Amino acid sequence: GVFNLDGSPFPLRGIKDMAAAIAHRGPDGEGYYVEDNLAFGHKRLSILDTSDKGLQPMTSKDGNWVVIFNGAIYNFLDLKQELKSKGHYFVSGTDTEVIVEGLAEYGTAFLERLNGMFAIGAWNKREKTLYLSRDRFGVKPLYYWFNGKSIVFASEIKAIIKHPDCKVGLNHEALNEYFTFQNLFAYHTLFKGIHMLPPANTVRIDYHTSFVKHQSWWDYNFSEPDSRMSFEEAKVETERLFKQAVIRQMISDVPIGSYLSGGMDSGSITAIASKQVKRLATFTAGFDMSAVTGVEANYDERRAAELMASFFKTEHYEQVINAGDLSWSLPRVVYHLEDLRVGMSYPNYYISRLASKFVKVALQGTGGDELYGGYPWRYYRVFDSISQKDFFNQYYDFWQRLVPNDDRKNTLFTSNIKDFDINR
Repeated sequence: GVFNLDGSPFPLRGIKDMAAAIAHRGPDGEGYYVEDNLAFGHKRLSILDTSDKGLQPMTSKDGNWVVIFNGAIYNFLDLKQELKSKGHYFVSGTDTEVIVEGLAEYGTAFLERLNGMFAIGAWNKREKTLYLSRDRFGVKPLYYWFNGKSIVFASEIKAIIKHPDCKVGLNHEALNEYFTFQNLFAYHTLFKGIHMLPPANTVRIDYHTSFVKHQSWWDYNFSEPDSRMSFEEAKVETERLFKQAVIRQMISDVPIGSYLSGGMDSGSITAIASKQVKRLATFTAGFDMSAVTGVEANYDERRAAELMASFFKTEHYEQVINAGDLSWSLPRVVYHLEDLRVGMSYPNYYISRLASKFVKVALQGTGGDELYGGYPWRYYRVFDSISQKDFFNQYYDFWQRLVPNDDRKNTLFTSNIKDFDINR
């Protein structure tokens, strides 16, 4: 989307060019909305109500709200019934229509009631105001560029830099942060001037906006743990919530599958999902181990995944990754990922490419180990810390094993990097 605060119009051709840059995100349909100095473009991946009734941008029945949306709202049926009781009617089976009618009824406070993953652009025609919102955990990406005159936003950076005024440089501060921690902790990117909207944020942009002020509406709160709950009660409640989460996320009008790594997280999800779908499709990426010995032999989890697939009676598919596959995939992974993060990005590229041949939706278990203290090798390095400062120093020193400080300063950030022109 594009919103010109100086009132200048933005052409339909321009928004189509931007949307074309992310056509791979939505091969099932497209839609555009242009109103003077406001332009929306959308490429659709149809999951709910695959008919044209689900096309975006979508306008509320009162004509006041226009919405583009990427994601899935898991409690949309409950919200739909509530809105019906207040006189709203619906013509599609999509969660998008629930969002736009909810905005018409409650305003932007409605966004805080959405249970799901989402990036939303919402235009209020009466106020002439743009709202951007992102889900609680930041599952769905939302990037923006603001030069004081125009705000440009998209699900991927490659669409933003198609804007004719957007000239970005290399963000050296972010690059240094990435090579220090293998992640970015601030909400900037490697593209200077392009930022990410933080999770659980809704920002308001109107003609008086001079900078984008992030407005957080939710955060974790561990200040008051529920000490009344026994360990056994906690186990029962954890199982209930887990089953509820998996089943909720299986609402779809298209085929659903699941990644299956052989570990606890994806295995637990498959256990629940396979009871909801007959002959659930599961997908595993493994490694060619013909020339591997020692501890590295444990990195191939295909055997464990095959045992799970047999037990849960799934339709199982595997991708074997060979030594040369990393170098082939890396340029493609970087092109699609853009906003680099440490992780299993290239195996994920292969397994998602495999899954896309059979299903449109794939469940995955990212975060399971982190929730329950997995990967103990992350923590034992700091067990003997005697203070908070010592803890941070030890942890920092351990994670410097790829690019130590001196190497980064003397050999990595050369004049060629500093003078690099990202626009070429």
